[in-house]
Amino acid sequence: MSNIASAIKAAEAALDKGDYNFCIKIIDPLLLDFQAETETGGQLRLLVITSYIGKGDEQKAINICQTLIHNKKESIRQQAKQLLSILDAPRLPKQSNWSV
Repeated sequence: MSNIASAIKAAEAALDKGDYNFCIKIIDPLLLDFQAETETGGQLRLLVITSYIGKGDEQKAINICQTLIHNKKESIRQQAKQLLSILDAPRLPKQSNWSV
């Protein structure tokens, strides 16, 4: 298994555990080596976007999503557009008795 594949696997495992900071720590250094337009760069950024969403840092997630709109792979472009539509949606008020 290549180093990048190992990093992706470790980042996915961190996401599964809800360890968003660790996922970002794994992926962030790799972002410089893989441009947003490439398939690998897109995969890495989708993991980071998910981590930022999990942390509640939606603005960072939106900024990264916008870089993926021009990715070479259609599925990554579509995922970015779907995430942007969710992130840009208006926030509904939450009832005080909801346990979300």
